Amino acid sequence: PVDFQGMGTMSKSKRNGVDPQALIEQYGADTARFFMMFAAPPEQTLEWSDSGVEGSHRFLRR
Repeated sequence: PVDFQGMGTMSKSKRNGVDPQALIEQYGADTARFFMMFAAPPEQTLEWSDSGVEGSHRFLRR
């Protein structure tokens, strides 16, 4: 599950999801994958953070 800024779990029905296409266009698919795997292992809840995505992008650009 993905927790979005304290608003609970992301869900299509709640309309609080993050559009992956916009994320991929801005940062690239590698950044999106890296952030999701680095921020939390698959068996744990991932707390979504835009600053975390930006940090992952900077890390991969080194």
